[in-house]
Amino acid sequence: MASHKFFFLIVLTALLLICTNALSPKELQCSSQKVHLTIYYDTLSPSCEEFIVFELPKAFELDFMPIINLRLVPYENAYIQEHDTIICQNGPAECYLNSIEACVINIWPDVNKHFNFIHYVATQNLGGIQSKANAWKSCSKITRLSDKRVLDCYKSGSAKKLQLRYANETKHLDPPHTNMPWVVVNKRPIYYDYKNFVSYVCEAYQGHPKPSACTSLIFSSAKKSNSWFYIYLFLLHLLFCSPLGF
Repeated sequence: MASHKFFFLIVLTALLLICTNALSPKELQCSSQKVHLTIYYDTLSPSCEEFIVFELPKAFELDFMPIINLRLVPYENAYIQEHDTIICQNGPAECYLNSIEACVINIWPDVNKHFNFIHYVATQNLGGIQSKANAWKSCSKITRLSDKRVLDCYKSGSAKKLQLRYANETKHLDPPHTNMPWVVVNKRPIYYDYKNFVSYVCEAYQGHPKPSACTSLIFSSAKKSNSWFYIYLFLLHLLFCSPLGF
């Protein structure tokens, strides 16, 4: 009888550890330096557009920017054929817009400037892929980024070089990307949990003080962990105090 209870206690404790770990992002490579947050995306992918419009702005709205290095890589699901011909999942219009955004990122490396443009393009819902690809010129006017400089980059061949560089980077991702967008925190992907990227950044950042957004997340996680702890205590009570026993 006692041996059965001891075995059950071991199993119960293991389950508690599994459950509490499942409530928080998996451990990430930690650094007291800034957290590296990289977004691999396609410009005309609905899931990528949704992430850029509704989720990624959290990095700017919260007090996050001082603790992260944010990179955007507009390429992801494209591939290269012979003669360095780039083929995109959503056709030539997407290749064109990927190149345009690559130029914008290169010309204006300040993430606040180029994300403002990329976000505005993603919000455009003009009905068709081709119209979305052409909407970038109006976006450049709204965001006050010179469309002439962007076109010069595109026509000069610089855009192609940027895309090939992104292609090489994407090809050598380890592990390879499996979903869109592919969000990486300190060189580790967070797979389909990309909408929860704020939690992963908080986990990775070891500096002090932590952003206020991280403090609220830690409090919420602690409450969840306590819930599992109380369940654990209740089951222990049933195990050792129940007159029925096991």
